[in-house]
Amino acid sequence: MASIGFVFAFQAARPTATHAAFQSASPNVPSTSEPTAQVAAVATYTVPMPTVFPGAKITFPQMGSFVKGDAIREFEPGVTYVFDYFNTKCNLCAAAAPMIAEWQQRYAPKQFKFIAVTWEDEAITKAWLLDRAHAEHAPAWVASDPQEAAAKAMQYPTFQNQSPRLFVVRDGVVLWYGHPDLAEEPLAKIAAGTWDPASVRDEFIQRSQSAHAFDAIRTATQKAQKDGSWKDVFSLYDAVIAAVPARADSLRAQRFVLMLSEANMIPEGYAYGRELAVAAAKDATVLRNLARGVLEAPQVRMRDVDFAMALARAAEALGPDDPKSIEVLALAQFAKGDRAAALSMIDRAIQLQTDPKTKRAYEMTKARFQREKPGPKPTTAATPAPAPPRVPSTPAAR
Repeated sequence: MASIGFVFAFQAARPTATHAAFQSASPNVPSTSEPTAQVAAVATYTVPMPTVFPGAKITFPQMGSFVKGDAIREFEPGVTYVFDYFNTKCNLCAAAAPMIAEWQQRYAPKQFKFIAVTWEDEAITKAWLLDRAHAEHAPAWVASDPQEAAAKAMQYPTFQNQSPRLFVVRDGVVLWYGHPDLAEEPLAKIAAGTWDPASVRDEFIQRSQSAHAFDAIRTATQKAQKDGSWKDVFSLYDAVIAAVPARADSLRAQRFVLMLSEANMIPEGYAYGRELAVAAAKDATVLRNLARGVLEAPQVRMRDVDFAMALARAAEALGPDDPKSIEVLALAQFAKGDRAAALSMIDRAIQLQTDPKTKRAYEMTKARFQREKPGPKPTTAATPAPAPPRVPSTPAAR
């Protein structure tokens, strides 16, 4: 299929009207165009520099009490320490525990020490260890750290405060940190002596800065949910987009959906979405994400299915054999009420998709098409934004 460009017309006075797209062999799309729809004076946002990243030097955190294993208060030369940040009520932590126990058994002979650390108090941690299943998979050292000394030294300076999270340190140098699901390869390379923390330093710093930005937006969103200060939220989005360009596409898509949902800024939201679409006329990923937001985001108050269909067709035209674009087009066809076309398209996406996990997701979508009545997805009630992760009261947390 030939590539088709789209220019989207928007009628602010009639937000439910069909938004026509017209084709052009040589679309007038400025290559450096940036969305200009503003809803408030632009806020300022400064990108912070994390103090913990691969290659950074830290001192051994003066944690609270060790409820399992002898107390460790300093780094022993040549020993690799793996700190496992968890809490006793975390299901994801429990799911990762057997894998971490396996690594402890594998790497202990290579001078690795695994220390599980929770901010919960000693009584809770000891009670948790009394359960045989927990004790079986707990590392050789378990520390109760209610004053969060360990988190303040390692976790909070990365701006990524989720659990579970592993930090790997040798001779006071941070080698790697992240979710246990991502630890297999780094641990193996660290044990083999082939891991270079400098090789991932910039990537991890960028992740930390993105996490800080998302946390700032989440906090502003929580405030707006209470007092309606949505213009301040979108001003902050624009400031963060300018400061963290690597996450611009994701942030713009989030901003777009939020305008159509909780902020209830429907005309302004679709105007912004059309600017995004024109600026990204040759970027199938952006077009797909905008279409998916309109079609699938639960709290969108008014689904402009015609706009979503134009976005989906534009994305599919850029890559006629891309299963991701084909799947989004199927979603648009189902929302338009055409079950047969949607089923035909999702079958094509399933046939072209090679990733087993994604293919299963497409098959679930097909089952939904067969089960449910075609048409736009109903809007569901908005839920409050999740609270930001626990942070200590000291300025060092930010």
